[in-house]
Amino acid sequence: MNSRFELFSTEILYEIFDYLSTYDIFHAFINLNYRLNYIINIYPLKIDLQNISRSKFDYICYYLRPEQVISLIFSDDNMGDQVIVFQRYFPYFKYQFINLRSIKFIRTDDILLDLPYSVSALTFQGCTYVSQLFVETIVKQAKSLTYLKIDCFHVLQSIDITFPSLTYLNIGHVGMKIFCCFLKNKGSSSNDYHLLIKNLRSPINHLKLSIENENLIDSNSIPNFDYLSHCLTNLTMTCLINKTFSFEYIQNYLMKLLNLKSLTIVIKLDLIDGKQWEEFIRKTKIIKFNFQFILSENVTFTQSKSKLLDSFRSTFWLKEKYWYVGCNKHRSNQNTQICVYSIPKFLPTCINYTRDRYPPSSTVPSNDEQRIFYS
Repeated sequence: MNSRFELFSTEILYEIFDYLSTYDIFHAFINLNYRLNYIINIYPLKIDLQNISRSKFDYICYYLRPEQVISLIFSDDNMGDQVIVFQRYFPYFKYQFINLRSIKFIRTDDILLDLPYSVSALTFQGCTYVSQLFVETIVKQAKSLTYLKIDCFHVLQSIDITFPSLTYLNIGHVGMKIFCCFLKNKGSSSNDYHLLIKNLRSPINHLKLSIENENLIDSNSIPNFDYLSHCLTNLTMTCLINKTFSFEYIQNYLMKLLNLKSLTIVIKLDLIDGKQWEEFIRKTKIIKFNFQFILSENVTFTQSKSKLLDSFRSTFWLKEKYWYVGCNKHRSNQNTQICVYSIPKFLPTCINYTRDRYPPSSTVPSNDEQRIFYS
């Protein structure tokens, strides 16, 4: 007699599988009957091997069919040499995983050197090693890559090939930090990282950069992405260098990004004024705006937090956009740092109850505080 579960349609079973790990799918449903085996064997698998034991790793490798895998994540955090062991199970990886689209290497000591042509998304996270093999892997996928996330950005210095399909580029804070050290040793300026991005000749519409202050020589050109003005729609820039920018300076460069629709920015400014940002946004196509503005320590601050937030309480912020803003004041030694930020995007996740006020001073309406601050 069939159970009610077995009578579910394939579509409903797929919905259930979407909430389960690959191991759970295999362990719970494999070899129960022919129909379930068939459905499992054609289900597109997104395999995440992070935080997995060796026994579960072996179990997954035993039952999976390479052609059903569309996404792979490797990590040596919990089980060492994952990539090497995986290759023993699948020695002809490139020709077996013919439908693989995305692959991530997270803090691994090895990478797969020969990937299927179908792979269009590559992530190297916490992989601070650099070798010619590492570069070759990226080069081999250059024509098909649409997504690249990398911590070791300076490897692009040795790549002289274009990426004609690359639309998403994410350069992590580790990458920019190492890259700036590399530039300093080479006697180059930070303009070179713009040059490297430009030389990719890619139609990048999503760009994410995290820039630290160490070893950055020339910071004046940091927000200048005018060479991407024809294609860039989403920009996320975390700029933690020890430099204060003027609002006019930032606005001048952002106005050149004619197609920008989403902007997330963390930066130190000489002035924080919601009215000025309102006027700027109205001149652009931006429909999503998240920010964390840090007021320069050199600015004498006499206003209360509530007064500072008044410029973000206009109809534009609260009724048209429903963009809420919070404010924190931190004292360290003899300096006071003022931070104004988007809520909930940059809402603090760690609170010191002996020092920090929660909920923070904000423009959130009282009838919305429960949902935003406590849900």
